[in-house]
Amino acid sequence: MFGLGACFVFFSVPLARTLQAAVSEHFGRMFFLYFVLAIFAVAFSFACLNLSRRKLPASAYLSLIVLGGVFVTRVYILRDRPEEAWHYVQYGLLSLLAYRALTHRVQDLSIYPASVLAAGLVGIVDEWLQWLMPGRFWGFRDLWINVEAASIAQLGIALGLRPAIVS
Repeated sequence: MFGLGACFVFFSVPLARTLQAAVSEHFGRMFFLYFVLAIFAVAFSFACLNLSRRKLPASAYLSLIVLGGVFVTRVYILRDRPEEAWHYVQYGLLSLLAYRALTHRVQDLSIYPASVLAAGLVGIVDEWLQWLMPGRFWGFRDLWINVEAASIAQLGIALGLRPAIVS
């Protein structure tokens, strides 16, 4: 699944500006920001339901709430360029897919930085592909957002969900 997620990112590079223009024309640019926050709200709700079933301590909930606040703040900072908020969905999800793929072989704490690294490497290739496309640009800011999104997702797994498989 991680490979499919990476391919989705790569194949979306030539289509991104066209899709961005169509969404902005029909729904407005802020749609991206609201859509990302809606996806986050659904994911946060599922994570909290998972916690309640597993009877984890209050610190797990607190960790998710703090990370949720960080996520919402970081997305809100992008309100001047709301289409950039989509990176948080792409690379947060890609990081989760990397984690799932790595659980078959890695079951110690190194799984979290390895998942961030895997998503970050996809981000580097993504930015390189953008650099090759006319009208697109390489950007360290985008790389930072990608790694930040992957890191927030992994912290959410480690501190909030606390999977029993990782020791």
